[in-house]
Amino acid sequence: MNKICKFLLVQVFSSFIFSSCSTVTAVSFLCHDRDIQIYVNDTYLGKELVTYTAPKGVTTADIECKKDGITIFTKSIYIKGYNGRLFELTIPESYNYSSERHINSK
Repeated sequence: MNKICKFLLVQVFSSFIFSSCSTVTAVSFLCHDRDIQIYVNDTYLGKELVTYTAPKGVTTADIECKKDGITIFTKSIYIKGYNGRLFELTIPESYNYSSERHINSK
C-alpha cells in the first residue's frame, strides 16, 4: 500500500511540475476588412478576428494578410509576454496588388 501511495504522489507531483512548465501564449488579431484572410506563421486562421496560440519558445508572430489569394500586408509582431492581448491589423487603404519585386530608387 505504501508503494502505491508513493507512486501516485510522484505521478501527481510530476504532472503538476510539467504542466506548469509548458507556457504558451495566446493572442488575437483583428482586421476590420472582412475580405482579408489572416495567416499567422504560415497557417491560415480565418477572417476578421482570429486567435493564435503560440507554442512554448515562440516569441514572434509573422502575420500575412491576403485578399483574393494575393498578399497585401505582412508584419512581424513580438508576442512574448502579451498573453491574452488583442492586436489590430490596419491594412493601408492604398495597397497595390503586385507579384513583382519593387526596388526603391533615389
